[in-house]
Amino acid sequence: MNLSIIIPDHNDLRLMELIESIDFVNSEKQKVELVLVLNRPTAELLRLVDGIKRKYHEKFDIKSVFIEICNLGYAYNAGIENASYDNIMFLDSDLICMPNAIRKMVQCMEKKDAKIVKGIVWFKHHGFITKLISNTRKVTTSKVKKAYIPVLLMKKDIFEELDDGYMFAVDTVWCADADFANRIEEKKIPVKYIKSDFLHPAISLKKDLKDALYYGFGKGIRTKRTKEDWKPCREVWDLVKSAKKEKLNFLEYGYLAFWAMLMQLGCFMQLCLPNQFFFSQSMEFDEGKR
Repeated sequence: MNLSIIIPDHNDLRLMELIESIDFVNSEKQKVELVLVLNRPTAELLRLVDGIKRKYHEKFDIKSVFIEICNLGYAYNAGIENASYDNIMFLDSDLICMPNAIRKMVQCMEKKDAKIVKGIVWFKHHGFITKLISNTRKVTTSKVKKAYIPVLLMKKDIFEELDDGYMFAVDTVWCADADFANRIEEKKIPVKYIKSDFLHPAISLKKDLKDALYYGFGKGIRTKRTKEDWKPCREVWDLVKSAKKEKLNFLEYGYLAFWAMLMQLGCFMQLCLPNQFFFSQSMEFDEGKR
């Protein structure tokens, strides 16, 4: 299977570690393309990308795509438009691919004739707080069987099945994958969720709580656009109930509930304010249409 791997990056120099961990490479049977979507890249990142191209030009076909806006929906769309192959994968620049992780996803797509395959992102920890966050992220991220990025492998023609005129939303900024996952769910397109492991660095408390708010902001933008029902209490309760399988302790349950309420607060705030109030890089929805 030929594969285009789309990796957005603004200033993350961990990109080198990610690429070093990718063991699905060019061979007689397959071509592997890295589409590096550089959104206003720093000088340090540009130097790193030059080094990556020199070092890995035999393992991968490497393409740089430059955009002028820090908006993940826009970056995903730019990556898709510049991808050479019909099979596309989305990776984040701060991930590490475990051995054969990508190959497992590719084999699942080939054997099951699947349109979307989802891998698992596990969060590292190195202390009490980061372990607390890592355990609750199993409920909010790792074990969620939806088409969230990362890690996602899919066919380009999935957008024809969605049949709604756009690829990734550009109004929700970096929550564009949640909008995509909702559309996939509404169309009842199955997502194959497999044990293919990717590692994410430990997350600080500040970043985790900031993420909760940002997820809420993105949800608020989508809710305003689609006029869908918003049931914050039910959503918090459903998330906490889903944690039962993970056997979280009392403190972890409490933190998960607080995190979920913070996300709903972000949604409420966004519903009351213009899209650009929190996300200055939010674009008009119509700008993301094909």
